Amino acid sequence: MKKRILLFILTVFICRFSAFEALAGQEFKSKIRPPAVAGQFYPADPSKLARSIQYYLADAKKPCSKKPIAIISPHAGYVFSGQICADAFNQAAGYDYEVVVLLGTNHTSPAFNGVSVFPKGGYRTPLGIAKIDEELAAKLIAAGKDFTFKESLHTREHSNYFRRPEFCPR
Repeated sequence: MKKRILLFILTVFICRFSAFEALAGQEFKSKIRPPAVAGQFYPADPSKLARSIQYYLADAKKPCSKKPIAIISPHAGYVFSGQICADAFNQAAGYDYEVVVLLGTNHTSPAFNGVSVFPKGGYRTPLGIAKIDEELAAKLIAAGKDFTFKESLHTREHSNYFRRPEFCPR
């Protein structure tokens, strides 16, 4: 079954970083979100990233007997959280999901109160682009005042880059 992915930011944590301002470049304007911290918190080189993920997954906890409906995992650099992410996402091994929703904390805009849904395109990673489920994103944005799209919230935010579908077994 084909996986559809929706990425958005859920504001639950307030902290301010300014190191990611340069991400508001041309690629983001094309609706493909550039990687926020590749080469800093995980390898930027695709082969190194794939090897590190394989390493973590090889040591991951075996899946439980039930299909998970939710996974909670950290979003720290892979050196700190890679094994925990692999343990968590390995629980979904062997199961198909129509939609994967990643909720990420908001580190960059303390005044924002709500959910900003990235509506189109996808997130670029060293291993490729995770495409947005644009139909579902549009429905969420239309659903109510708590859901919106604020480009400025996505320009520097990096929390979803740690819990990317690279940890979902293929």
